[in-house]
This record gives sequence, C-alpha cells and structure tokens, in this order.
Amino acid sequence: MADDKATTVKLKSNGEIFEVEKEVACRSVTIKDVVEDTGLDTPIALPEVDYEILSKVLEYLKYHHRAENESLPEDEKNS
Repeated sequence: MADDKATTVKLKSNGEIFEVEKEVACRSVTIKDVVEDTGLDTPIALPEVDYEILSKVLEYLKYHHRAENESLPEDEKNS
C-alpha cells in the first residue's frame, strides 16, 4: 500500500473535483469518516456542500496542516 502522506482524496462538489492530500483532508472528521467507510477509489460526493464553501474549507485545512507542520520540531515531523 502507498504511503498515507502520498495518498490523495478526491472530493466532488457541484460537478467539480478537488484532489487533496489524505493527511490534509482527514483533518475534517466528516471527510475522515467517509474515507474510512468508502475508501479512496472513487471521488467523495458532497452534494450538500457548495463548491465555493468546499474550496474555503480545504484552504482552511491546508493552512492549519501547514502551520502545524512548521511548528513541529524536525524529529517529530519524521515520526
């Protein structure tokens, strides 16, 4: 199986597909639960979430993922 950090999740909203690192996407408990239930083979449809809102949510998740990784000491990032 591929490394989880290299794995991506495809999220679908209003016909648009976002491809996001699994580690970033799974910061959302809702997305994490869906990934655990359905796997990564097909895009996860989020019909109740507008494209623009999903875009902002992913921006937020990426920001916090990046901020957390930058604040961790180098030895903790690799574990």
